[in-house]
Amino acid sequence: MQVFWEKIRILVPVYRRDGMCAECREIAYDQDMTKARVRDCSAWMQHFLRCKDGNDLAHGASHARVT
Repeated sequence: MQVFWEKIRILVPVYRRDGMCAECREIAYDQDMTKARVRDCSAWMQHFLRCKDGNDLAHGASHARVT
């Protein structure tokens, strides 16, 4: 079963941009969505990937190979 974020296919683009240390507003502008949605998506990924904080998520994303 897919979660909401997977259904709308925004996890990978947000994860990539997080790895490049982009700010929420930059990601929101590039992906044509709200800053709140980007923050919610990042928070869900932090929870799912068991990251301590946003920096931990960005560090993991910068070292991951996302296709």
